[in-house]
Amino acid sequence: MVKKKELLKKIYFGNFIISDDKKISLSFSIFAVITIPLLSLFFVELESPFDFTMSYMGNNGHRVFFIIWGNITAVLLGLFAIRTYNTYQYHDKRSRVLVGLAYLFLVLTVLLPSVDDLPILSSLHTLCAIAFSACFIISLTLFLLYIRSINKKIGLKGLKLYFASIGIPLLALFLFGHCGVYEILFFVTISLFLFNLNYFVLSKNNNILNK
Repeated sequence: MVKKKELLKKIYFGNFIISDDKKISLSFSIFAVITIPLLSLFFVELESPFDFTMSYMGNNGHRVFFIIWGNITAVLLGLFAIRTYNTYQYHDKRSRVLVGLAYLFLVLTVLLPSVDDLPILSSLHTLCAIAFSACFIISLTLFLLYIRSINKKIGLKGLKLYFASIGIPLLALFLFGHCGVYEILFFVTISLFLFNLNYFVLSKNNNILNK
């Protein structure tokens, strides 16, 4: 019975899939930080991201790829975040629930059609896309505030990197308007942020959990 509970706990916290072994963790991180940007940038090959949003491209001739991209990205981002939380002993239920909701909303976003003939479903599609971004951003923000509470210097470094990562797609939104450019940049920069946070900010400070 104890072993069953431990197994369920490992599955819930992501340790069953992502082992504590550093080599496996690094392999997953490299796979995620390469796969998410590459799949996102592939939209550039489908249509011009300056003229169309990812939703438009995904619902006009490229729906299968859109669904595949959304599901793979949702899984990788979710596991990446949970693995990061586990590494630094961050077990806040709110953040974990938010990651789960972000996964759900991204999957729903790519499954729900966004076409003029189905206005209600299109509205739900848009709401799910917004909810995904909000849940994921809030979850990461709570984690970074936790890091800052136990190590102010490292926490501030993480927050600066985080704001820069979010700022790049927001700048693209300001410059190019509502199009695929800022959407693609969001997924590219957020995956790069998680990788850099793990291996160039936090990992260099092994005593981060010490006040």
